[in-house]
Amino acid sequence: MVSKDYIIVGNGIAGTILSYTLLKNNKDIIVVANPEKKPASKVAAGIFNPIVFKRLVKSWRADELINFNLKFYPELETFLGKSTFHTSPIYKVLKSESDSKIWQQRIDEKSCAPFLGDQSEAPEKIVGYQTAKVNYSGYIDLTKLLDAHSDYLKKKQLIIKDNFDFSKMVFQDGKIQYQNILADKVIFCEGYHVIHNPYFKWLPMKLTKGETITIESKDLKLNNLYSKDIFLLPKGNNQYLVGATYEWEKLNEQATEKGKRTLAEKLERLIKSSYKIIKQDAGIRPTVRDRRPLLGIHPEHKQLAVFNGLGTKGVFVAPYFANALYHHLENQTPLDSEVDINRFGSKGDIDINLQIIKTKDGSHTIRDHSLNETYHSIHGSVREAQHVFIKSGLEYINKKELNIFEVGFGTGLNACLTFIESQKRQLNIRYDTIEKYPLNNSILDKLNFSNTISKKLFNKIHKLVWNIDHQIHPNFQLKKIRDDLIQYKFNQPYNYDLIFFDAFAPNKQAEMWTENIFQKIFDSMPNNGTLVTYCAKGSVKRTLKSVGFIVEAIPGPPGKREMIRATKLLET
Repeated sequence: MVSKDYIIVGNGIAGTILSYTLLKNNKDIIVVANPEKKPASKVAAGIFNPIVFKRLVKSWRADELINFNLKFYPELETFLGKSTFHTSPIYKVLKSESDSKIWQQRIDEKSCAPFLGDQSEAPEKIVGYQTAKVNYSGYIDLTKLLDAHSDYLKKKQLIIKDNFDFSKMVFQDGKIQYQNILADKVIFCEGYHVIHNPYFKWLPMKLTKGETITIESKDLKLNNLYSKDIFLLPKGNNQYLVGATYEWEKLNEQATEKGKRTLAEKLERLIKSSYKIIKQDAGIRPTVRDRRPLLGIHPEHKQLAVFNGLGTKGVFVAPYFANALYHHLENQTPLDSEVDINRFGSKGDIDINLQIIKTKDGSHTIRDHSLNETYHSIHGSVREAQHVFIKSGLEYINKKELNIFEVGFGTGLNACLTFIESQKRQLNIRYDTIEKYPLNNSILDKLNFSNTISKKLFNKIHKLVWNIDHQIHPNFQLKKIRDDLIQYKFNQPYNYDLIFFDAFAPNKQAEMWTENIFQKIFDSMPNNGTLVTYCAKGSVKRTLKSVGFIVEAIPGPPGKREMIRATKLLET
């Protein structure tokens, strides 16, 4: 029997950084990694950027992460004897004078100090109004880093290249045996494969597929990293890495024509140069519902730990939090609550993040602190639902018999109000509603919708078994579907006359507001079918139009100037 302090499962960026962190602290480790499982790190650009360009604010923990990384990565280079860490400014391409003014405003405010630099004229081959410099940025040559680290482990006989077999784990006397290895702990660093891990599959992953292309251009002659909707990273020999796409539905590692086309279209808006595509890659990012890493010890099996969820900023966050996990395991130093898996409670109880708050009409809503988002408007939960879904949807289409599909069952408020309206107006309704993350009774029992909905009706609807049709009244049939809309397939023959689209906002749940989602919904509706949503973003309007909806902006509920109503109107 071989004794080890830790068994590390996986050798992508998480496994590599964590295993080095343990080694430099004189821990005895062994890594188990399946060479057939391609880590997303192998196709990632490895860019580290302290600025969130979308909102032009500092990235989460930017100051402390940069300071840590500037020491960590050079040490790792020395350890491996390979040059992989490249500090290089990123040049953000500003599209207009307005963008330029906002950039200067952020500099004057010093809110992003010391990361924002001066503006300059865009190079001849770059399409843009100006370029603006980001300091303390750069990239890691991930392929070189991962290969060098893997070679080191192989040389030291510290790696088993095989699939990790969970059935061969034996828990014994505070330790864990795997094959002929006896270790204190197994730490899983599997990337997106964690969804198949029987001990950690409850973690709320929100996986994202990304694609990149490599181009060759002899006349582009750029030496700096540029960003405008996509990044352009010089790789030498007239080659450039271009990326990346974001896809939440077809989660596989296959490069697609759609991904290539999307990147090529965006590249045409970034550079003025001929080029040819010489390579295309795809990977699946291990992103998390609240966009924060996942660190910690299993709530029941203390010999198991996890280091995952590094998402799109893996090289930026990995060193700092690998160090945090090391000190947590060795010195019992508490983990930051934002990254500790205990933020999701015991085995995925997401209600630990939820807080009931009172809205302006006296009714309750729920704030999800993991998303910093509320289930309903703080200006009035009931008033919002009645305006958006009942008045602007149910009353507008004015049918006596109809099928409704709701995206986001949530608190059940919309379903309850629709039932009440069906009784008032003698409507015959089939109501299907989908929800990926149902609320627990512990939070539902505390909700109050200001006497608009009886507790008897509220409890009745919430106690209904999921995924079964229920005739709760002769004129009202309800089915609660516990599923992910991204994967869900609509069952015919139901054609939905009315869609209540009540997902979290696009900036919190972007995967729910895509063209594929709206196309799926469009196809489930008959001609003259109607969709209503509280959202009024221009991007949502454009996406709805792109799949065929006729879109109108109508007056919104209290606290919102507008909302969207969209109609499927086909020529006959």
